[in-house]
Amino acid sequence: MKLVFLGTRGYIEARSELHARHSSLRVFFRGRNLTLDCGEDWLSEVASWRTEAILLTHGHPDHAWGLKSGAPCPVYATAETFAVISGYSLAERRPVVPGEAFQAAA
Repeated sequence: MKLVFLGTRGYIEARSELHARHSSLRVFFRGRNLTLDCGEDWLSEVASWRTEAILLTHGHPDHAWGLKSGAPCPVYATAETFAVISGYSLAERRPVVPGEAFQAAA
């Protein structure tokens, strides 16, 4: 398994060399890849990502607002998170139920 932290900064103005961009994590495992969160800093780049799915942990700006213009793949999130980003044009919304196993479609 390979984890690539693209961003770890919260929705604050302060930045540092290690915390320059909003939250996003790429997970590579057995030839597959998943992106966890997509903060607002990624808005102009997300369309070009080659990821199989995006899983949102919650609907805050630093975790989900990078999807304002859509996503290049299915987006998994809870009903509560989808309610927060209801105005986003996401082609594939796949609900996740807390406490149940998550498995991206093959």
